Amino acid sequence: MFRLVFVDDEPWALSGMTTIIPWENYGFAISACCSTGEEALEAIRQYRPHAVFTDIRMPNMSGMDLISATKDSNIPVEFVITSAYSDFEVARKAIRFGAYHYLLKPLDQQEVQEVAQRLQRTLAQKSKPLIKPVDIAQPLSEQVVAFLTQAAQNGYCYLAMTEQENPLNLPEGASLTPIVLTQHPVTYLISAPDPLFSSALGCDIYLSHKHGGFLHLSQMAQEARCALEGRFQYAPHKTVAAIQFYIGNHYGDDLSIKDLSKSFFLSEVYLCELFKKYTGKTISFFLKEVRIQHAKRLLLRSDLGLRTIAEQVGYLDYSYFGRLFKGFVGLTPDQYRKKDSNLQLMTMR
Repeated sequence: MFRLVFVDDEPWALSGMTTIIPWENYGFAISACCSTGEEALEAIRQYRPHAVFTDIRMPNMSGMDLISATKDSNIPVEFVITSAYSDFEVARKAIRFGAYHYLLKPLDQQEVQEVAQRLQRTLAQKSKPLIKPVDIAQPLSEQVVAFLTQAAQNGYCYLAMTEQENPLNLPEGASLTPIVLTQHPVTYLISAPDPLFSSALGCDIYLSHKHGGFLHLSQMAQEARCALEGRFQYAPHKTVAAIQFYIGNHYGDDLSIKDLSKSFFLSEVYLCELFKKYTGKTISFFLKEVRIQHAKRLLLRSDLGLRTIAEQVGYLDYSYFGRLFKGFVGLTPDQYRKKDSNLQLMTMR
């Protein structure tokens, strides 16, 4: 469903717009009905509608002012102007301001139906996913930037990654757009009116940090991929999430609390307390979890020797790594690799 906002300072006109056709039959849901331009602008910022039907002549903030203010806020909206004034200059100015269509009052039901049908097709075309893969190692093209801007319909934007095409449990008001990134797993653009958490979306879904849009796509992909491969969810606290991302990218290094405290300009005591408060885990335990997850991935997806894998995930002492791995997984590294190989053979039969 595409979201609609109606704006008119005349109550009878506002009521008539909402009932002149069954909007849901044309793929629209009414998010708000506003009697002033100021109220409409606030509703646009809150609901991020796909289209707005607005009167031109209103006190304080006119329909033209509303279009201009919305554009200044970088919110992509299709505007349909309604006016009782059959003024060619007004209509021309509305189109110049970027209005999608101009409707003359009193509204004609058939004309409104035709506009609704065309508007639905236009919005559906804009919301189609990119079929061509996006190479985030290269500068984004104008087409990709326009696509990402359209996908950023709400205040909170995330890149979600998963290795399995599981259905996502999106909250009300959130939008989901599939996107193909080169050399990355299944990826979605998610825009929501409220902050999201991976655990609420479904199994094995991992989110980037929250952003105000999708233009920093490369950074978002790094964040989501880091969480996916380390099998963790970012904390709601910005600094803690940054620490998680840092650990996820440096899990193979000889990390210490002292090094982290210097990198994030925090005392060691405060760093540990803050991390534990927002993740429920100590930094040491979190690091071990991330290292074990990467070890599992290397055991299943590479032919590297066990000692080499231990070193790559930060453990020079293979005996200690083996004990730690079994403590987390319930199997030794060799047993884990063989178990997966046996499962694959059984599947092939």
